[in-house]
Amino acid sequence: AAEDAAAKQKSAPVITASEKGFGIKSPDGQFEYRLRGLAQLDYRHFDGSGPASSIYDGFLARRIRPTFEGTVHGKYGFRFTPEFAESGDGSATSGIAQNKARVVDAYVDIRHNPEASIRIGKFKPFVGLERLQSGGDIKFIERSYVSNNILPNRDLGISLYGDVADKKLSYALGVFNGVKDGGENFTGQDENQ
Repeated sequence: AAEDAAAKQKSAPVITASEKGFGIKSPDGQFEYRLRGLAQLDYRHFDGSGPASSIYDGFLARRIRPTFEGTVHGKYGFRFTPEFAESGDGSATSGIAQNKARVVDAYVDIRHNPEASIRIGKFKPFVGLERLQSGGDIKFIERSYVSNNILPNRDLGISLYGDVADKKLSYALGVFNGVKDGGENFTGQDENQ
């Protein structure tokens, strides 16, 4: 009976609930699926009788992002993250919030070798430390002027990246559609800006 119980435990999937979300993992670690999310809200109030006080007073959903990600066969990763918050027109200076669902991340990773992996899809280009940090990991609810107005947010493309020299040096090379400064590619249409 003890041997049967040990055999069942070795073949049973591992189910987790942690700060990384909910997950299920195969006993050999080759398959893993995780569901997690990010929700950030803020409140704005303007004194006076100007146009801002009547339009912008109230709560604002900054980020509402469920994320489904995982690993298949131990070498292929994926992430899909939609956005359900008030996204505006995609610019950091947009004054009008719009409730339009959109896709934030949708990519596939091919990780046969930690020194040379490939990412294909819509993701953050490997430029700017603050931009690469998750919205849940930044110190303030807003990113800096440089991140919001100069660095690309997300774009469609392909990138070769990895860690070399015993993980002391990281590199990334990529080819992307191109977005305006501080912008994001919201559709598959190439704007060439």
